[in-house]
Amino acid sequence: MSLEIKTKPVDLYSLIVNGKAREQQATNELVTQILGWLNENDKNLKTINTLIMNKLVYFSLLELRKTNPRLMISNGWYKYGPCYEELRQYEAPDRILDYAHFKPRAFSTEVENVCKTHFALYEKSRHEKYFFNYLKFIYSRLVPDNFVPIQPFYLAKLELSNLTYEAFTAKETTKFADKFSRAIYDFESSVCNADYSKFCDINQADEDIMLTFTSMIEPLYTRHIFSSDAQKSNKARSFASHLAIFFDERVLLPLSYRNLFATFQSPVEAYTKVKKRKFETTAKTEFKQVRKDILANLKLLKTQGLT
Repeated sequence: MSLEIKTKPVDLYSLIVNGKAREQQATNELVTQILGWLNENDKNLKTINTLIMNKLVYFSLLELRKTNPRLMISNGWYKYGPCYEELRQYEAPDRILDYAHFKPRAFSTEVENVCKTHFALYEKSRHEKYFFNYLKFIYSRLVPDNFVPIQPFYLAKLELSNLTYEAFTAKETTKFADKFSRAIYDFESSVCNADYSKFCDINQADEDIMLTFTSMIEPLYTRHIFSSDAQKSNKARSFASHLAIFFDERVLLPLSYRNLFATFQSPVEAYTKVKKRKFETTAKTEFKQVRKDILANLKLLKTQGLT
Protein backbone atom coordinates (compact mmCIF):
# COMPACT_ATOMS: atom_id res chain seq x y z
CA MET A 1 0.00 0.00 0.00
CA SER A 2 1.36 3.40 -0.95
CA LEU A 3 1.85 6.04 1.70
CA GLU A 4 -1.11 8.41 2.08
CA ILE A 5 -0.57 11.77 3.75
CA LYS A 6 -3.64 13.05 5.55
CA THR A 7 -3.58 16.70 6.53
CA LYS A 8 -5.91 18.38 8.97
CA PRO A 9 -8.61 20.44 7.20
CA VAL A 10 -8.46 24.16 7.83
CA ASP A 11 -10.89 26.94 6.97
CA LEU A 12 -9.10 29.19 4.49
CA TYR A 13 -11.83 31.83 4.81
CA SER A 14 -10.91 32.49 8.45
CA LEU A 15 -7.39 31.14 9.00
CA ILE A 16 -4.99 33.78 10.34
CA VAL A 17 -1.50 32.96 9.14
CA ASN A 18 0.96 34.48 11.59
CA GLY A 19 3.77 31.94 11.59
CA LYS A 20 5.43 29.10 9.70
CA ALA A 21 3.23 26.38 11.20
CA ARG A 22 0.01 28.02 10.03
CA GLU A 23 1.59 28.86 6.71
CA GLN A 24 2.26 25.16 6.19
CA GLN A 25 -1.35 24.40 7.10
CA ALA A 26 -2.55 26.91 4.54
CA THR A 27 -0.19 25.56 1.88
CA ASN A 28 -1.28 21.98 2.48
CA GLU A 29 -4.94 22.97 2.35
CA LEU A 30 -4.53 24.83 -0.95
CA VAL A 31 -2.63 21.93 -2.49
CA THR A 32 -5.08 19.27 -1.33
CA GLN A 33 -8.05 21.28 -2.60
CA ILE A 34 -6.36 21.64 -5.99
CA LEU A 35 -5.65 17.91 -5.97
CA GLY A 36 -9.33 17.42 -5.23
CA TRP A 37 -10.27 19.40 -8.35
CA LEU A 38 -7.71 17.56 -10.48
CA ASN A 39 -8.97 14.23 -9.21
CA GLU A 40 -12.63 15.07 -9.79
CA ASN A 41 -11.86 16.22 -13.32
CA ASP A 42 -9.73 13.18 -14.22
CA LYS A 43 -6.47 15.10 -14.52
CA ASN A 44 -3.50 12.79 -14.00
CA LEU A 45 -0.93 14.33 -11.68
CA LYS A 46 1.85 12.76 -13.76
CA THR A 47 0.88 14.91 -16.74
CA ILE A 48 1.34 18.26 -14.99
CA ASN A 49 4.44 20.14 -13.90
CA THR A 50 5.56 22.65 -11.30
CA LEU A 51 4.68 25.55 -13.60
CA ILE A 52 0.94 24.94 -13.51
CA MET A 53 0.85 23.90 -9.85
CA ASN A 54 2.59 27.14 -8.91
CA LYS A 55 0.01 29.14 -10.83
CA LEU A 56 -2.99 27.26 -9.42
CA VAL A 57 -1.82 27.78 -5.84
CA TYR A 58 -0.81 31.42 -6.39
CA PHE A 59 -4.01 32.57 -8.07
CA SER A 60 -6.24 30.54 -5.74
CA LEU A 61 -4.50 32.31 -2.86
CA LEU A 62 -5.17 35.71 -4.43
CA GLU A 63 -8.85 34.91 -4.83
CA LEU A 64 -9.21 33.64 -1.27
CA ARG A 65 -7.41 36.71 0.09
CA LYS A 66 -10.28 38.85 -1.20
CA THR A 67 -12.33 37.27 1.60
CA ASN A 68 -9.53 36.63 4.08
CA PRO A 69 -6.64 39.15 3.83
CA ARG A 70 -4.86 37.38 6.72
CA LEU A 71 -4.37 34.31 4.57
CA MET A 72 -0.80 34.26 3.25
CA ILE A 73 1.84 31.80 2.08
CA SER A 74 5.32 32.80 0.92
CA ASN A 75 5.29 33.68 -2.76
CA GLY A 76 6.76 35.88 -5.47
CA TRP A 77 7.42 36.24 -9.20
CA TYR A 78 10.37 34.21 -10.44
CA LYS A 79 11.54 32.74 -13.74
CA TYR A 80 8.14 31.91 -15.24
CA GLY A 81 6.07 34.31 -13.20
CA PRO A 82 4.11 33.69 -9.99
CA CYS A 83 5.08 30.82 -7.72
CA TYR A 84 4.92 29.87 -4.08
CA GLU A 85 8.19 29.47 -2.28
CA GLU A 86 7.81 25.89 -1.07
CA LEU A 87 7.52 24.57 -4.63
CA ARG A 88 9.99 27.04 -6.14
CA GLN A 89 12.73 25.47 -4.05
CA TYR A 90 11.92 22.04 -5.48
CA GLU A 91 11.59 22.70 -9.20
CA ALA A 92 12.34 19.10 -10.16
CA PRO A 93 9.28 17.03 -11.16
CA ASP A 94 9.81 14.76 -8.15
CA ARG A 95 8.20 17.39 -5.92
CA ILE A 96 5.01 17.25 -7.98
CA LEU A 97 4.89 13.47 -7.70
CA ASP A 98 5.27 13.78 -3.93
CA TYR A 99 1.81 15.37 -3.96
CA ALA A 100 0.38 12.06 -5.15
CA HIS A 101 0.62 10.95 -1.53
CA PHE A 102 -1.69 13.73 -0.31
CA LYS A 103 -5.35 12.88 0.17
CA PRO A 104 -7.44 15.13 -2.13
CA ARG A 105 -10.01 17.34 -0.43
CA ALA A 106 -13.27 19.08 -1.32
CA PHE A 107 -12.45 22.40 -2.96
CA SER A 108 -13.74 25.93 -2.57
CA THR A 109 -15.46 27.95 -5.30
CA GLU A 110 -12.34 30.11 -5.60
CA VAL A 111 -10.10 27.09 -6.19
CA GLU A 112 -12.56 25.62 -8.66
CA ASN A 113 -12.80 28.81 -10.72
CA VAL A 114 -9.04 29.25 -10.87
CA CYS A 115 -8.44 25.61 -11.81
CA LYS A 116 -11.08 25.66 -14.55
CA THR A 117 -9.68 28.78 -16.17
CA HIS A 118 -5.98 28.06 -15.84
CA PHE A 119 -5.96 24.36 -16.55
CA ALA A 120 -7.87 24.81 -19.80
CA LEU A 121 -5.30 27.34 -21.04
CA TYR A 122 -2.42 25.23 -19.76
CA GLU A 123 -3.63 22.16 -21.64
CA LYS A 124 -3.99 24.10 -24.89
CA SER A 125 -0.39 25.30 -24.50
CA ARG A 126 1.04 21.94 -23.43
CA HIS A 127 2.91 21.36 -26.71
CA GLU A 128 4.21 24.93 -27.04
CA LYS A 129 7.71 25.95 -26.09
CA TYR A 130 7.47 27.59 -22.64
CA PHE A 131 3.65 27.11 -22.67
CA PHE A 132 3.75 30.32 -24.70
CA ASN A 133 0.08 31.32 -24.93
CA TYR A 134 -0.70 30.33 -21.34
CA LEU A 135 2.17 32.40 -19.95
CA LYS A 136 1.33 35.27 -22.29
CA PHE A 137 -2.19 35.27 -20.82
CA ILE A 138 -0.75 35.54 -17.31
CA TYR A 139 1.81 38.22 -18.14
CA SER A 140 -0.72 40.23 -20.16
CA ARG A 141 -3.72 40.10 -17.85
CA LEU A 142 -2.85 38.82 -14.38
CA VAL A 143 0.07 40.89 -13.12
CA PRO A 144 -1.01 42.43 -9.77
CA ASP A 145 -1.36 46.21 -9.78
CA ASN A 146 1.54 46.65 -7.35
CA PHE A 147 3.84 44.65 -9.66
CA VAL A 148 3.15 46.56 -12.89
CA PRO A 149 6.84 47.56 -13.41
CA ILE A 150 7.78 43.91 -14.06
CA GLN A 151 5.11 43.30 -16.71
CA PRO A 152 7.02 44.56 -19.80
CA PHE A 153 10.01 42.40 -18.86
CA TYR A 154 7.99 39.19 -18.58
CA LEU A 155 6.21 39.78 -21.88
CA ALA A 156 9.43 40.68 -23.68
CA LYS A 157 11.54 37.81 -22.37
CA LEU A 158 8.77 35.31 -23.17
CA GLU A 159 8.54 36.56 -26.76
CA LEU A 160 12.29 36.54 -27.30
CA SER A 161 12.76 33.12 -25.69
CA ASN A 162 10.07 31.68 -27.91
CA LEU A 163 11.44 33.25 -31.11
CA THR A 164 14.97 31.96 -30.51
CA TYR A 165 13.46 28.48 -31.03
CA GLU A 166 10.83 29.25 -33.66
CA ALA A 167 13.54 30.78 -35.85
CA PHE A 168 14.76 27.33 -36.88
CA THR A 169 11.45 26.43 -38.52
CA ALA A 170 10.36 29.87 -39.75
CA LYS A 171 9.00 29.86 -43.32
CA GLU A 172 9.11 33.56 -44.23
CA THR A 173 12.56 34.41 -42.91
CA THR A 174 12.51 38.10 -43.90
CA LYS A 175 9.28 38.76 -42.04
CA PHE A 176 10.47 36.64 -39.13
CA ALA A 177 13.77 38.55 -38.98
CA ASP A 178 11.83 41.78 -38.51
CA LYS A 179 9.81 40.16 -35.75
CA PHE A 180 12.98 38.92 -34.10
CA SER A 181 14.61 42.37 -34.23
CA ARG A 182 11.51 43.87 -32.64
CA ALA A 183 11.65 41.27 -29.86
CA ILE A 184 15.30 42.13 -29.22
CA TYR A 185 14.39 45.82 -29.00
CA ASP A 186 11.48 45.15 -26.63
CA PHE A 187 13.62 42.99 -24.37
CA GLU A 188 16.40 45.57 -24.20
CA SER A 189 13.87 48.32 -23.53
CA SER A 190 12.20 46.35 -20.75
CA VAL A 191 15.47 45.63 -18.97
CA CYS A 192 16.65 49.25 -19.27
CA ASN A 193 13.28 50.76 -18.34
CA ALA A 194 13.71 53.13 -15.40
CA ASP A 195 10.63 51.87 -13.54
CA TYR A 196 11.73 48.24 -13.84
CA SER A 197 15.33 49.02 -12.86
CA LYS A 198 14.20 50.92 -9.78
CA PHE A 199 11.61 48.33 -8.77
CA CYS A 200 14.04 45.39 -9.05
CA ASP A 201 17.22 47.26 -8.06
CA ILE A 202 18.99 46.64 -11.39
CA ASN A 203 22.05 48.80 -12.04
CA GLN A 204 23.77 49.95 -15.21
CA ALA A 205 26.30 47.10 -15.09
CA ASP A 206 23.47 44.55 -14.90
CA GLU A 207 21.77 46.16 -17.89
CA ASP A 208 25.03 46.15 -19.86
CA ILE A 209 25.36 42.40 -19.35
CA MET A 210 21.97 41.85 -20.96
CA LEU A 211 22.78 44.20 -23.83
CA THR A 212 26.04 42.36 -24.47
CA PHE A 213 24.10 39.16 -24.91
CA THR A 214 21.49 40.62 -27.27
CA SER A 215 24.22 42.32 -29.32
CA MET A 216 25.67 38.83 -29.78
CA ILE A 217 22.57 36.89 -30.78
CA GLU A 218 20.93 39.40 -33.13
CA PRO A 219 23.66 39.37 -35.81
CA LEU A 220 24.13 35.61 -35.43
CA TYR A 221 20.46 34.93 -36.18
CA THR A 222 20.19 37.64 -38.82
CA ARG A 223 23.24 36.57 -40.82
CA HIS A 224 23.15 32.82 -40.40
CA ILE A 225 19.65 31.65 -39.45
CA PHE A 226 17.43 34.04 -41.42
CA SER A 227 19.67 34.17 -44.49
CA SER A 228 18.50 32.42 -47.66
CA ASP A 229 21.96 31.67 -49.01
CA ALA A 230 24.85 29.39 -48.25
CA GLN A 231 25.71 31.24 -45.05
CA LYS A 232 23.40 28.82 -43.28
CA SER A 233 25.54 26.12 -41.74
CA ASN A 234 25.22 23.37 -39.21
CA LYS A 235 27.86 25.15 -37.13
CA ALA A 236 25.83 28.36 -37.00
CA ARG A 237 22.58 26.57 -36.27
CA SER A 238 24.22 24.56 -33.51
CA PHE A 239 25.64 27.68 -31.89
CA ALA A 240 22.35 29.54 -32.17
CA SER A 241 20.56 26.57 -30.59
CA HIS A 242 23.08 26.59 -27.76
CA LEU A 243 22.50 30.32 -27.17
CA ALA A 244 18.72 29.83 -27.14
CA ILE A 245 19.11 27.37 -24.27
CA PHE A 246 21.73 29.58 -22.63
CA PHE A 247 19.36 32.56 -22.71
CA ASP A 248 16.57 30.76 -20.90
CA GLU A 249 18.62 28.73 -18.45
CA ARG A 250 21.45 31.12 -17.59
CA VAL A 251 21.06 34.70 -18.89
CA LEU A 252 17.60 35.17 -17.40
CA LEU A 253 18.52 33.62 -14.04
CA PRO A 254 19.98 36.71 -12.29
CA LEU A 255 17.01 38.78 -13.47
CA SER A 256 14.71 36.09 -12.09
CA TYR A 257 16.26 36.54 -8.67
CA ARG A 258 15.95 40.32 -8.97
CA ASN A 259 12.26 39.89 -9.76
CA LEU A 260 11.84 37.53 -6.82
CA PHE A 261 13.65 39.96 -4.52
CA ALA A 262 11.25 42.75 -5.54
CA THR A 263 8.02 40.73 -5.32
CA PHE A 264 8.61 38.25 -2.49
CA GLN A 265 6.19 38.32 0.42
CA SER A 266 5.51 36.00 3.33
CA PRO A 267 3.54 36.07 6.59
CA VAL A 268 6.70 36.26 8.72
CA GLU A 269 8.65 39.52 8.53
CA ALA A 270 11.94 38.04 9.76
CA TYR A 271 11.69 35.21 7.22
CA THR A 272 10.97 37.72 4.45
CA LYS A 273 14.10 39.70 5.29
CA VAL A 274 16.28 36.58 5.37
CA LYS A 275 14.97 35.31 2.04
CA LYS A 276 15.29 38.68 0.31
CA ARG A 277 18.90 39.01 1.46
CA LYS A 278 19.56 35.56 0.01
CA PHE A 279 17.88 36.45 -3.29
CA GLU A 280 19.91 39.65 -3.52
CA THR A 281 23.18 37.84 -2.87
CA THR A 282 22.32 35.12 -5.38
CA ALA A 283 21.41 37.69 -8.03
CA LYS A 284 24.78 39.43 -7.63
CA THR A 285 26.64 36.14 -7.87
CA GLU A 286 24.66 35.06 -10.92
CA PHE A 287 25.22 38.38 -12.71
CA LYS A 288 28.99 37.99 -12.26
CA GLN A 289 28.94 34.42 -13.56
CA VAL A 290 26.62 35.19 -16.47
CA ARG A 291 28.90 38.03 -17.55
CA LYS A 292 31.84 35.61 -17.67
CA ASP A 293 29.77 33.05 -19.58
CA ILE A 294 28.54 35.61 -22.12
CA LEU A 295 32.06 36.87 -22.81
CA ALA A 296 33.27 33.27 -23.20
CA ASN A 297 30.50 32.62 -25.72
CA LEU A 298 31.32 35.82 -27.57
CA LYS A 299 34.96 34.76 -27.85
CA LEU A 300 33.92 31.34 -29.12
CA LEU A 301 31.59 32.96 -31.63
CA LYS A 302 34.47 34.97 -33.05
CA THR A 303 36.77 31.95 -33.04
CA GLN A 304 34.28 30.01 -35.16
CA GLY A 305 33.99 32.88 -37.62
CA LEU A 306 30.30 33.51 -36.92
CA THR A 307 30.49 37.23 -36.17
